[in-house]
Amino acid sequence: MIWYWNNTPYSLAQIAQGDFVSDDHALQTAWGFAQAWLAGKDVFVLPTSGSTGEPKPITITRKQMQASAKGTAQALDLASCQTALLAIHAQYVGGKMMLVRALEYGLRLTGIPAVSNPLAYLADLYGKENLPTFDFIALVPAQLYTIATETPDLLACFSGSKAIILGGGAVGEALERVVQELDMPIYNTYGMTETVSHIALKRLNGAEKTDYFLAFEGVQLGVDERDCLRICAEVTQNEWVQTHDVVQLLDNQHFVWLGRADNTLNSGGVKIQIETLEAKIEPLLRAEEIHVPFAIVGLPDDKWQQKIVLYLETPALPAETVGKLDLAFRTHLQRHEVPKEIRCLASFPRTETGKILRGAFLQS
Repeated sequence: MIWYWNNTPYSLAQIAQGDFVSDDHALQTAWGFAQAWLAGKDVFVLPTSGSTGEPKPITITRKQMQASAKGTAQALDLASCQTALLAIHAQYVGGKMMLVRALEYGLRLTGIPAVSNPLAYLADLYGKENLPTFDFIALVPAQLYTIATETPDLLACFSGSKAIILGGGAVGEALERVVQELDMPIYNTYGMTETVSHIALKRLNGAEKTDYFLAFEGVQLGVDERDCLRICAEVTQNEWVQTHDVVQLLDNQHFVWLGRADNTLNSGGVKIQIETLEAKIEPLLRAEEIHVPFAIVGLPDDKWQQKIVLYLETPALPAETVGKLDLAFRTHLQRHEVPKEIRCLASFPRTETGKILRGAFLQS
């Protein structure tokens, strides 16, 4: 493997033996992990993302990480000397697994800080006319959306890619529309720290686009009484991991993700899946030219048990716009789905990986 940090190549020997000092935490973390891997370290402690509670440490073995890398390599046909881009933080499992894939399969990896627009960063580093091309890229959804909407002219360096994988956050309707215009294969991933990154992929664009996730070879799937997904595979040390993700299990390899069990509201005796309602609300916001992050939250309420509140990440909205939204909701949503309130916040509480902390709204 050849590793490029800020346009400087490093060999495996240099990584193993040399010191690397950077004021960027993501790059420094990546270098330290690579050194530990090359030194043969067998056990790693990784933090969870903290999106459903306080981040907690999880112990992962080298064998589990190698099994995870193998699953991705087989699914996407990764091979030695292909080029890869690390633009997500190596503190978490997604970034660490990009390093493991490169180290295990001899990928020519370029590492850059975890910035919102990786291609703009690369253009500043190399120049627009000399952008490198990549076979394999891992991004969070917000990064790809930023690239495609702010610097679409730079997407040419992704045009010959074998795969762009998206993880660490939900793929919203706006990004779904954007990726339909892109010709490189783009996949949504399903996984978590407990499964050592993703165990399934869903194609988002092109002729092979699907509405379901396809699990990697050797991954066993099941559901509990809540229809929440259970996973057993080599990456879980062949033990069943119980998730809180509600799915429609199509067969032993395919499933449709419906949402989080802890994101099910009970409003007036009617159960509402937050993710499903947000998907209905997004085009209604867009029709009113509202293009800001938003979140549905169920707040305690004496009458409704949980009152549906729509939060918008904006300092304020004109009263006229609020009135139009309320009318649109009453026209296009079912009665029990209509938000009882619309609230504005200048900034949302988020985890370090950018996921919205819904629980924090209860204290706002």
